Parts: sequence; C-alpha cells; structure tokens
Amino acid sequence: AASDPTVVAHFIELLEDWCMKVEAYLDDSDRSRWETNDSGPDTELEYWRRRMQRLTNITDQLKTRQCKTVIAVLTTVTKQPQDVLVDRQRVFGSIRQWKQIDINITEAANEAKDNVKYLATLERFMEPLYSGDPEAIIDMLPAMMNSLKMIHTIARYFNTTERM
Repeated sequence: AASDPTVVAHFIELLEDWCMKVEAYLDDSDRSRWETNDSGPDTELEYWRRRMQRLTNITDQLKTRQCKTVIAVLTTVTKQPQDVLVDRQRVFGSIRQWKQIDINITEAANEAKDNVKYLATLERFMEPLYSGDPEAIIDMLPAMMNSLKMIHTIARYFNTTERM
C-alpha cells in the first residue's frame, strides 16, 4: 500500500481529515454553551463526564486496525526513497501534526479523567446544596471545604485559583 500513490493520497486525506476533526474538538473550549448563570457543581461534573466519554470514544477509534494501518502506511512512506508521485513533505507534515494531536488527545483525556475523579468526590455535597435546608448546608460546609482544599492541593488540573 505504501508504494501505491493512490492509496497513499487517500490515506493522507484521511489523516488530514482526522487531524482537522480532532483538533476542532480539542479546541472547543466554549464553556458558555453549557455554563449558564444558574450552573452549579453538577453542571461542571456533567461537562467533564461527557468530555471524558467523548475522548474515550475518540481514543478507542484511534486504536482500531484501520487507523493503525493508515498511520503505519504513511510512516512507511516517510522512510522510503523519494517518489515523484508522492508528496513526502505533505506526508511528513501530516504525521508530525498527527503525533502532536495524539499527545494532545492523551493530555485532554487525562485531564477529563482526573477532573471527573476529583469532582465525583464532591457529589455527596451537591444534593444538600441544591435541595437541603440551611442547617444541613451549614453542617456539611466544613467537610466540603476540606474536600475542596484537598482537591486544590492534590489535583493536577485544579491546582490554580482560576481552575477552582
């Protein structure tokens, strides 16, 4: 397949399309679509759960035999002698871009998993905040603040004031 210019051209187009779609998803950080004036902790947790699920789905798709074949064939093309019918610079560029996107997907998936893990520890405090009486809220505040402090200290992605 690496010696067939038609297959290589098709694989390059596929890889470029994947890059464009995955980058668009990773760059989509417009929180205003899901965050409203009355958003609360449950909204944040739901956002990260959805993002984790979507990134897991993307990661699973990238582990398929078809995806690995495309990457393997294009990587082979970069190691072959120059072929007039194949634009190796385009292949190099696409592979380089793909490797960076792969790193970014892994980082985004780790962030989502981490955030879900830590935000889930706050779930027991959420219900009283939404429907509890003031006394129940006051009683759970010290434990909730302690959990928030722990998250701020330990969590890799919630370790800044802005992220908290």
